[in-house]
Amino acid sequence: MSDLVAFVIGLGVGSAALGLIVWLGRRGAVPSGRDCVLDSMREAVVALDDAGRVIDLNRAAEGLLGVSRAQSIGHPLSALFPEMAPLIDELNRLLTASQEAVFFHAGLKREFEARAAPFLDRQGKAAGRVITLLDVSRRKAAEQSLRGSENTLLALLDASSEVAFLMDVHGNLLAFNEHLCRMVDRPREQVQGRNAFDLLPPDLAESRAVPIGRAISSGRPERWVDLFEGRLMDNSVYPVANAQGGVEKVAYFLRDITEDRLAEQTMLALLNASSEVAFLMDVHGNLLAFNEHLCRMVGRPREQVQGRNAFDLLPPDLAESRAVPIGRTISTGRPERWVDLYDGRYMDNSVYPVVNAQGGVEKVAFFIQDITDFKQAEETIRQSALALEARNRDLDAFARTVAHDLKKPLQGIIGYGGLIQMDFSDLSPDLRVFIDSIMESAGQMVEMIDSLLLMARLRDAQEVLGPVDLNGVVRDALHRFEQDIPARGIQMSVDEGLPAVLGYGPWLEEVLANLIGNAIKYIGRANPAPAIAVRARQENGRVRCEVQDNGLGISPDSQKRLFEQFARFHHAEASGTGLGLSIVKRIVEKMGGQVGVESAPGTGSTFWFILPAVENQPAVENLPAQDQAGEGQPAA
Repeated sequence: MSDLVAFVIGLGVGSAALGLIVWLGRRGAVPSGRDCVLDSMREAVVALDDAGRVIDLNRAAEGLLGVSRAQSIGHPLSALFPEMAPLIDELNRLLTASQEAVFFHAGLKREFEARAAPFLDRQGKAAGRVITLLDVSRRKAAEQSLRGSENTLLALLDASSEVAFLMDVHGNLLAFNEHLCRMVDRPREQVQGRNAFDLLPPDLAESRAVPIGRAISSGRPERWVDLFEGRLMDNSVYPVANAQGGVEKVAYFLRDITEDRLAEQTMLALLNASSEVAFLMDVHGNLLAFNEHLCRMVGRPREQVQGRNAFDLLPPDLAESRAVPIGRTISTGRPERWVDLYDGRYMDNSVYPVVNAQGGVEKVAFFIQDITDFKQAEETIRQSALALEARNRDLDAFARTVAHDLKKPLQGIIGYGGLIQMDFSDLSPDLRVFIDSIMESAGQMVEMIDSLLLMARLRDAQEVLGPVDLNGVVRDALHRFEQDIPARGIQMSVDEGLPAVLGYGPWLEEVLANLIGNAIKYIGRANPAPAIAVRARQENGRVRCEVQDNGLGISPDSQKRLFEQFARFHHAEASGTGLGLSIVKRIVEKMGGQVGVESAPGTGSTFWFILPAVENQPAVENLPAQDQAGEGQPAA
């Protein structure tokens, strides 16, 4: 604006100077008035005779031409300043016209506004020309800069995702973007030059005028939220000051925050629905949203928590310790979780990063759960487990002691009973039945005591598993029944070349002895051709071993309880302790395998167990799910 004013004033001064010089020339006063008029002018003034020679010039012209007055008098102007030759010819032709011209002098581009007027002698006849040259380079540069600034401003406004416009202190629009046109639903030509308040409903225009007036009078920005056609609008006003510090323009920005507010309300509802302390904060710890559980935890009302820094609500040492994992989450973008103490309570802390569009962490979601009761329960369970373990050890020790003490008199009973059976052949039939019953009961008690001792040992046993040859284990197990099998007339068959398994030899012998003994017991007293077969096959890194009989079979209901302790069936056919199959299950699972049965009443039974093969040795938890769930179905 200052350049424009200077330009207008310059035009006026230049015209007055020409008129004054012409008047002074007519009065014959040019020589005497020269110093007081021409040298005070900022325009370059050059007087030429009819031949275009310089007859006079002022100080500004000397600076422009780069020559003194004495050096230029009598020389053609075109010779002193060749770049002006076309302009001089044009000015001579137009005579009274003003014309802008571009010159190059001393390597610098300069722009001038040139004017010409006739120079009259004392008789009033034309004796030459007077030329004034006004340097307008700075004005032109300012105008170009202004146009560039306006274009830049418009580009910035249109690039904004918000409604943005610039207006004077009276509300007249100076610049705006297309978002404003869309908001008021008018084309640009109907918005251009309008007053911003005229585009709004009267009540809204009146309410917005108040904070805008405050921004103009105070020079400070204002921000507020209001409604425009049912939409929540976030308003921001920034005053633009002039060189004197007074506000002469206002930059206005509007953002539709309806969806943001709905999302915020939804988030608050979700936070309040949580049973945990939950809040959202920026990377500096400033709270952005939180639920009522946080207020209760810190013992402050919502208005004393709103806008606070989360770390300021904590004891200094706790705030410092929590800052470390939070800082790791912000720097790495990975969640963190830890447990600490707050006011004597155990708190389970979880921190999750919230990233922006560029992938940087800009917020942190924090969840805190009071796990004091859980911790106390956990400690109670731990103490109970320790106490139970101690009691189990005491019981095991007691059971071993009692078992060994019980076996001594039982061995005596069995020994004396055997002597009676052998040495007293003249016993009556009734006494012989009684002695046989005593021997059988004593044998059952020994078997039960041995089973209980084995189960007690299995509870704490941590044997190292290794390759086991099934062929030798089966032979050792069958050796226990070398009298029972022939006595019952049982046809016994064992596959040759049984594969090796990963296990523990003594335990495997116990498993096979129990399964073979179980088959002998329940083969059936009336079975015309009792038969037992032992076989094994390897597939997919596992070995399936089977003990099959053609005995009584087991009903589906009984199979469900078959491997439970003290489960017994077919009491009329055989007697037992009911511990054998539960021992089998515990041993096989201890070695990382599975156990099962396939049976039906009257068709016999096939008991099976699966263990890892030697060449692969996988852990049982790595077995395919279908093998763990599907084994035990009847074979085709």
